Amino acid sequence: MVGLRHKIKDDRLGFFALAVFSFLFSISACTPSIPEKYRSMSISELVKCLQSKEGTVRANAIVVLGTRGKDAIPAIPDLIKVLGDNRQYVRNCAMDALAEIGKASVPALVEAVEKDKNKVVRFHAAGALRKIHTKESQAAYEAYFKREGYKYA
Repeated sequence: MVGLRHKIKDDRLGFFALAVFSFLFSISACTPSIPEKYRSMSISELVKCLQSKEGTVRANAIVVLGTRGKDAIPAIPDLIKVLGDNRQYVRNCAMDALAEIGKASVPALVEAVEKDKNKVVRFHAAGALRKIHTKESQAAYEAYFKREGYKYA
């Protein structure tokens, strides 16, 4: 979030503070200490784990999906939904996993940034787009901040 200046409007200052906090802890939230049982699961089994009531189960499954790269493309719609999870570390893991999947995630992330009604989902989708270095992802990332009332410095 370095380089962003905020136009203070309505309740957006609190959202901006949340955004900075989310960004600072997104890297540390998803640790590499994933139990072996998750690493041996199929994509469909990992997607089923995303429905678990336990945040750590969801996060572990998400991290492994991210390591599968292009093989995890079928999980993209499910990972987009997880961007709205009630646990911050799970949302951060989903953002990182979508970024790890890469270019194949861009269309779904752009749609989430432009159309999702949940501002937390939009924010985390934009964060994933920022980590994918394509012209389309960067344009969508910058457009998101302009639409939300932020200036990209």
